[in-house]
Amino acid sequence: MSRPYIQKTIVDLQQIFEASKDNPAELKKLAAELSHRKVPKAVALAKKVADVLKGAKPEEPEKGSEPPPKGDPVVKCQGCGQLLRIKLSAETREFSCPSCKADFYASLSGGVLSVVFVKDSGKSEPKSDEVPLTVEDAYKLFEADESTPWEQIELARRRLIQQYHPDKVAALGQKLRAVAEAEGKRINVAYAILREDRGC
Repeated sequence: MSRPYIQKTIVDLQQIFEASKDNPAELKKLAAELSHRKVPKAVALAKKVADVLKGAKPEEPEKGSEPPPKGDPVVKCQGCGQLLRIKLSAETREFSCPSCKADFYASLSGGVLSVVFVKDSGKSEPKSDEVPLTVEDAYKLFEADESTPWEQIELARRRLIQQYHPDKVAALGQKLRAVAEAEGKRINVAYAILREDRGC
């Protein structure tokens, strides 16, 4: 089957839909193209096209603040107590409270709603005296000892820092980015301890 709209963007497809509501042949072509696209806007448009083809009135978005659909579950934010209506899928998704910015994960599996709020531990800087690093810990981190040449320690530091660099972990989730940032700080603290210990 040919796909005459394969090169069209979702905006183009929405315009075609608006212009072709009375043309079932065009709507069928549009529905065929949308069946190949899985992004949320394409899925929503496919539903509108199907509704028009069935003869039902397509849902028109209201102007201003749109109330959430009645079927969505409501959770109480543990940060500020606000009631939040969330859209769920079978996959676990990350959400954030619009008021207090508390992060939480929610999923729906077997009819059971699971909501987990993330503690706000990453917002404040950990104090350096909470988990002190010793000279021995610093050497272990760089897989070195007191006899290791300084150049080799510097190379080990660069290699480790590259693994946890923000550009390398930018596509990961918020938790993993926070872990990478903490590990990068730990590497820098260990390096500073060894510089001071060796007088470099």
